[in-house]
Amino acid sequence: MARDPRWWACAWSILIALSALRGLRFAHDYARVHWLLHYDFGFVKRALPGALVRPLLRGKTPGEINDVIDWCTAGIAIATAIATIRLAERALENERPTTWRWGVVVVATTTLMLSPFVASTANLSGYFDQLLVLGVFASTGLVRANRPWAAGAVASACVLTQEMFALFGLPVVALACILSGGWRRSAVALAPPLLGLLAVAASEQLGGAAVAPLEREVLRSRVVPENWVATGFHALHHDVSANLREQSHLFFGWLRDPASLWFIHPTTAALLALALLATRAVPPELRFRIRLAVVTVTMAPVFIAVLAWDWPRFFAMAQFHAYMATLLVLSAHRGDVVAPAATSERSIRSDMQEHGPLVAATVLAVVATATSWSTTLPRVASADEGDEPFRARSQDALLCRATLFDNSDFLWRRLHPWQATGRAFAGQPLDPAGGDPGRRASVRPLFHWVGTSEYRGDGATGTLTSPRFVIAGDRIGFRVSGTRSEDTHVRLLVAERERLRVTGDGQERLRVHAWDVAAFRGQAARLEVVDASPQGHINLEGFCYVR
Repeated sequence: MARDPRWWACAWSILIALSALRGLRFAHDYARVHWLLHYDFGFVKRALPGALVRPLLRGKTPGEINDVIDWCTAGIAIATAIATIRLAERALENERPTTWRWGVVVVATTTLMLSPFVASTANLSGYFDQLLVLGVFASTGLVRANRPWAAGAVASACVLTQEMFALFGLPVVALACILSGGWRRSAVALAPPLLGLLAVAASEQLGGAAVAPLEREVLRSRVVPENWVATGFHALHHDVSANLREQSHLFFGWLRDPASLWFIHPTTAALLALALLATRAVPPELRFRIRLAVVTVTMAPVFIAVLAWDWPRFFAMAQFHAYMATLLVLSAHRGDVVAPAATSERSIRSDMQEHGPLVAATVLAVVATATSWSTTLPRVASADEGDEPFRARSQDALLCRATLFDNSDFLWRRLHPWQATGRAFAGQPLDPAGGDPGRRASVRPLFHWVGTSEYRGDGATGTLTSPRFVIAGDRIGFRVSGTRSEDTHVRLLVAERERLRVTGDGQERLRVHAWDVAAFRGQAARLEVVDASPQGHINLEGFCYVR
């Protein structure tokens, strides 16, 4: 690569920092569900990252689990940013700063760094999209290094990470095979990921029984709020045919959505124009076929929206495909179907006609970038209440080992077999995603919970009594808040004698509380939640054995 002036090195450093900072966010709960999937039940779909990270999570509290996944997410974001810049630098190694090829790579890289695709991967921090990007970098590099089996192994790992690699990533690997000198041999790289896709398809048909115990495990451990478990497991409950029935008819409406027309499509068009401009290096007799391949590869991720709901994310993925197509065409080595054009060494000053298309594409890229940044970034993937960072919502979550008895944690969404007296427990338990948003913000429930003032105010009183159970652990955990008064409390009765009691702490936000019950292990016990105060209340979330 030619020696860079200081401004050039500074520009690249700023791009690296910009890309990294936009991607450094805490993983949210939907992503966390998929990080916790693993192979224990023999289920294949989206299980590979969980299988690798699982040993690091054993025996850890929710806060520690959160930190492990945060570090993984941050490391992947930084690695993706650096790898993108390094890939662009390698594409420029044999180019002079005055050539049109050099200009195409610079404009394309800058446009990608400022694109809705980067904003989307940042807003959806913790998803596996960036892992797939790294997998594409590795697979295409191995194809170009004439190591197709290694490329296939990486691609198959990507399939087991996220099955959408079939349309986001694998088409780029296929393009690398086409551009390789011995493309028939390079096509061997496609065999392992295609076999992986067959395994995922089989798991949808044969592995359904594994979903229920996996879902129960995630619910029991309470490392993910209840309403996000159902959402996170949607991909395991629904196969391709179910998704096609439910949402394929919405696809063309999403294409015409104002967010697509003004925020996503302009940047995609700019990057596709740069990719097509790069095909000027292709011999004329091959140019049409290569351009057709570039357009097909670029548009492939768009059709994921036929199968999944997160359509802005998938539309933005086309931008990454267009960028990779640009680099692959320009970086194809000697012996590929692509050869450097005879005009590639001419200067801009001596050949303005040759650089006219580059100037036009640059203007389009600038306009597209300005358009996308004029729209609020979260429009790519709305960061609503459910998408809040996991750390903010669940730092005080319990890491449950087991329930005390059936429905001790209220996850049956009814009180049975608890017995209620008085009016304080009417309409209980409460949905963590329902009710008054202001109350949810102050109490911060993660699962179904009990609040004795929610329906009839502080004037309501009553008692909630559990069935008898035998204490089978050393520590009982729950979350509690409310009025600091002896008339509003939770107590443990062992042999019908009160042994432990806790009142509210004067705050509304639920906090973790744990009782040491090792001395009572093996004895029969009951729990009582008491609200005997006409001026107070108590809030409570679940009971379970904790570490």
